[in-house]
Amino acid sequence: MENEKLNLTDNHLKQRNSIIELLRFLFAMWVVYYHGYFFLPKTQYFCNGYLSVDFFFMLTGFFIMESIIKEAQKPYVKGLKSLLWKKLKPLGVTLIISLIFALTFFFLNLPELGDPLGFMWYIEWMLIVPAIYFTLYYLIKNNKRFCIVVGLIVIASFFIELFICKDWGMFRGLISIGIGILISLIPKNNWKIKKLNINIIIATILIITTFICACYKNFLPNSDNLFILLLFPTLLYFSSCVKLNFKLFNYLGSLSFGLYAYQTICRVLEKINLLNDKEHNLILFLIILVPTILDNLIRRILKKRKIKKQQTLIDLQQKEKVV
Repeated sequence: MENEKLNLTDNHLKQRNSIIELLRFLFAMWVVYYHGYFFLPKTQYFCNGYLSVDFFFMLTGFFIMESIIKEAQKPYVKGLKSLLWKKLKPLGVTLIISLIFALTFFFLNLPELGDPLGFMWYIEWMLIVPAIYFTLYYLIKNNKRFCIVVGLIVIASFFIELFICKDWGMFRGLISIGIGILISLIPKNNWKIKKLNINIIIATILIITTFICACYKNFLPNSDNLFILLLFPTLLYFSSCVKLNFKLFNYLGSLSFGLYAYQTICRVLEKINLLNDKEHNLILFLIILVPTILDNLIRRILKKRKIKKQQTLIDLQQKEKVV
């Protein structure tokens, strides 16, 4: 019974990689800074936060591959629905609230044209692109062949993006999510010198290098590909090889989606001229941070209640077996 209780309470922690959770938080903060809602004024440094979306797309590909393989065993429509629901369900109320404010901003801007989802535009591609890769895997059902196809798609999308599109959209999503999928299929290494884990050293160096390059991105023209094709993939791979479970990093990572999503509130407040990012950046940052923390707290309370109910059910079943 003690083992069953441990599985209920700690199972979700075993699946977490604290280095990746920390990166999620840092990249989310980079977006907040890029949009001008950070508590410090925006400067010429760290001024290309749009690249964070590429990293989050890679994370989507990295984490979704296991679900693609699992759901592809079901009938196509049922498997696809289940896959997309797994992507949307964890976003919960946070997604609903942010979309309400995003659509409010859109209608306040009529008759100007633009994406109705505003800052939440990436939700479209976070669903469409995985659906494309799921369909391909469902038809192929062979990891090696699938890797070749994904690799070809990434290469083709890269050249289309480079020479034709030169903007956000499906092809950039195909590149980053495809790279994440390929990284997830690379066997993890366990490099050590005596008891020293080499991966954590490499990951630390890559984190520092990535954020130094991000800091001076404004002085490195046309360097997006440096991040998308080199820094982000290597950073994700070596971070995924590090086995670290640190509660503070896990907590910070759990705030990342809220930090991104609740920026839609600030956008509406700016539109109706209540606040602006030049004079009220600290207030705007708190408007993002406070609901993010409250949101996270409510989620944790509900999760604990769910675990408690499950444990009660297990206890009852154990008593029935004894009787």
